[in-house]
Amino acid sequence: MTPPVVTRATSLLANLMCRDDGSAAEALYLKAAIALSSARRETVFEDLTQSLCELLEADGALIGVHQRNAQGDEIRVRSLLLDGRWQRDFDYALGGTPCAEVIGKEFCYFEQGVSKRFSHPGLKQFSIEGYAGFPLMNAAGESLGLIAVMTHKPLPPRDRVEALLRIFSDRVVVEIERARTEEALKASEELYGAVFKSALDGILMLTLNGEIVDANPALVKMSGFTREEAIGRRIGDLVPGGDDFDAFYREVLANGSACSEAETTRKDGTPFHCEFRATVVQFRGATHFLEIVRDITERKRAEEHRARLEDQLRQAQRMEVIGQLTGGIAHDFNNILTGLLGYVDMAEERAAEMHDDKLARYLERAGNAGARARELVQQMLTFSRGKRGTPRAVDLSAVTRNMLSLLESTLPSSIEVEAELSDSVPTTTIDPIHFEQVLMNLCINARDAMDGHGKLRIELDERRYSECFCCASCKQAIDGSFVALSISDTGPGISADVQRRMFEPFYSTKEAGKGTGMGLAIVHGIVHDYGGHLNVVTAPGEGTTIRVLLPVDADRTGIAPAEKARHGASQAQTPLNARVLLVDDDVDVAEYMQELLESWGCEVTVFNDGRLAQAHVAANPDRFALAVLDQTMPQLTGIELARVLLARQPALPIVLYTGYSDAINEDLVHEAGIAALVKKPLDKRNFRRLVTSLLTDPARQQVATGTR
Repeated sequence: MTPPVVTRATSLLANLMCRDDGSAAEALYLKAAIALSSARRETVFEDLTQSLCELLEADGALIGVHQRNAQGDEIRVRSLLLDGRWQRDFDYALGGTPCAEVIGKEFCYFEQGVSKRFSHPGLKQFSIEGYAGFPLMNAAGESLGLIAVMTHKPLPPRDRVEALLRIFSDRVVVEIERARTEEALKASEELYGAVFKSALDGILMLTLNGEIVDANPALVKMSGFTREEAIGRRIGDLVPGGDDFDAFYREVLANGSACSEAETTRKDGTPFHCEFRATVVQFRGATHFLEIVRDITERKRAEEHRARLEDQLRQAQRMEVIGQLTGGIAHDFNNILTGLLGYVDMAEERAAEMHDDKLARYLERAGNAGARARELVQQMLTFSRGKRGTPRAVDLSAVTRNMLSLLESTLPSSIEVEAELSDSVPTTTIDPIHFEQVLMNLCINARDAMDGHGKLRIELDERRYSECFCCASCKQAIDGSFVALSISDTGPGISADVQRRMFEPFYSTKEAGKGTGMGLAIVHGIVHDYGGHLNVVTAPGEGTTIRVLLPVDADRTGIAPAEKARHGASQAQTPLNARVLLVDDDVDVAEYMQELLESWGCEVTVFNDGRLAQAHVAANPDRFALAVLDQTMPQLTGIELARVLLARQPALPIVLYTGYSDAINEDLVHEAGIAALVKKPLDKRNFRRLVTSLLTDPARQQVATGTR
């Protein structure tokens, strides 16, 4: 279909040809046709502008593109020839110009008087008299710009000017739209090129059969292959997993896009995790795959690390639950042990008086079992709450011998246990419960390493190290004298890789569910907390020896034989002769404590309710020389009752005793004015010494005798 612009131009030329100047019109038409066909694409706007000036004998011709911005409508001049001088690529506002009557409207013809009719100063400056312009519109009716001619004298006849402007406008519209398309394409290609080159992710362009057409620098760096090595080859030829890639691209072709993850390898063979995202695109007139490759190795590591942390958190939460459960039962259990061990102790004294050796032996065994139960509760509390313990000078030979029977019951009979314990090792400062925990963990670790079959050897001696040795866990130099506990097994040994991590928390080579990975980490923490070190001697297939090195006490003081045994010889003791207030809500414990204190010569007043005790003291001030209070009681705790008693009798010595409480410590007790804090179950001899010292304190002598 012939465009309306061309139809109108043809009609105008036909009318001109029918007049007297028909031959001139025909010549004009021919010249116009030649001008349009000979205009070069590279200089099309300049060629058409010059042809218009020549054909219409105009002083100037203009081709401009319409554009809008925040300031309003403007014309971007693509070509302007005025008085033989060229001007290009500048902008001017439409306001005050005859072009405003043309843009987006219709053909406009001002034969003369333009500079007077319009206010734009350029019209007067260049003495523009005549002006004619034709709007440029695309097929959708959108304004593209205008084509115009100008003269210093009146314009040629209207029909001639309109016909030529209409004829030329069609070619100008085509060229403007082509230029816009090319500019958009160029901008798109430049943007694509910039993104392609600067992208942090790898980008591949592939044909539908998987052949690489292009690869960006990020992909080259990621894969290790050069761009030249990659182009022209199928991706499956560069990295393993060709079948997987084929299936992936079939999915992309079927759905238009797809995403996948895989572990692949670089050129040098090192593995890395990738995320692939591919889509179908048109590239250079053909269908291609555009694929974005992201290295997610670090993300995978972070996810694995997060999973490990979550496992550790769950493990820590389980440990917290254990701690809460242990704390909940500790008070009641220690109350039970207080009575049990107390009565056993008293029965032993009675058996000694009766010279019944067999009964004494039975009671000693019962007492030893109760002591192990007491230590077990303390060990659970120490482990679950991470308490520092009570360090003191310890003979590790005696502690280790006491643990051997427990170890033998823990280990299967298929494991042969050997022990070589020197009796001459010096003392070291440690909480015995912590040492037992170290010994138990190392023995269980050896048992698991031998898979339940083999020989376990326990040695204890004194060793001297120079700085040529270093700790297996902290890597610090070992120098000085140490008490060395050596645990040796006949297992398969430990590899170098495992040795580097064996003391890390939650690290374990055991199957899931068969170990927490905390055993050796706890050993490391306890040993280094007391200034010690660890030494590991192992080789694949030759077993393992883990040696715990604890610093020798500076004064190398031994433990007196009487203190090594659980019981010593009973000695005659001076009666205490003091009035004691005893408050404990547990009837059985209160009964035992009353009998114990009365056996020492005390007059004991017992209450199972703190408020009743408070009322009795209020009615009988200055009656008591000592108060022994349980901490955990209903309505009024021991420390609350102590504050009430001290408010009435500031010099009253008070002993607070407890089975277990996180909220009570030595500092809090002393701050409240309480003389001592004692943990259940009681050590009868230590408790006797404490009570004696409080009652014989010179500052309290008046109170102790019950006089003022």
